[in-house]
Amino acid sequence: MELLKKELMKLDIEVLKKCIINSGYQLWNQKFTKNLISLDLKYLPKSIPSIPSIPKMYYKPVMMSDKRFDEIYDKILISYPNSCVLYINEVINETLENSFMKRFGSISSITPNSKILQLFHGTKNNFIDVIAENGFDPTLNRNAAFGYGVYFAKEANYSKDYMKSEEDITYMFLADVIVGRLTRGAQRIPGLNPVYNWDNNVDIPTNSKIYTTPYPDGAYPRYIIAFHKNAK
Repeated sequence: MELLKKELMKLDIEVLKKCIINSGYQLWNQKFTKNLISLDLKYLPKSIPSIPSIPKMYYKPVMMSDKRFDEIYDKILISYPNSCVLYINEVINETLENSFMKRFGSISSITPNSKILQLFHGTKNNFIDVIAENGFDPTLNRNAAFGYGVYFAKEANYSKDYMKSEEDITYMFLADVIVGRLTRGAQRIPGLNPVYNWDNNVDIPTNSKIYTTPYPDGAYPRYIIAFHKNAK
């Protein structure tokens, strides 16, 4: 206890802030919370910084030592062998994921054999954070070659052509996509309160490579993959 008192007296408030933030609050939770309650108040800093709440959305790196990194990279290489993956981030967004799982439950209640596929989606670099925070927006797609909705592909080679960036890095999502009732290229653009008798447009009914979803919560942006733009 005496040692802890001495250490507290040495701590500058700014150092304490950095310690709390950089350690992911572990030092605060594991060491200080257990001991501060029994200390005299005179040993405490003049003011203790408030601990910020966990953000609504944040990115968690998928390390190269994580088997998911190899699984994702192998999936990319099947159709995009000359790609150069710089890093992969997992999107942590509890609100979006809860909405996604609720939608999956709703679709599964109508179509029991519904499933979740991991599919690619390329986009402009300035849309990455927006999608990760708010989800995919089907109303933004006006080039409905295979029907209305947000487009996803089984093959990374298809989605790479939609990665746009003025920088040296381009981005692609590997998303969890709900696949339920399929239809081939329904071109109808829905009104404000659409009622669907399908869940996905596809390029071909069997062995589909392109899928769309008309639902804003029909897909979850699970991973962000960063590519070197000029890899050949």
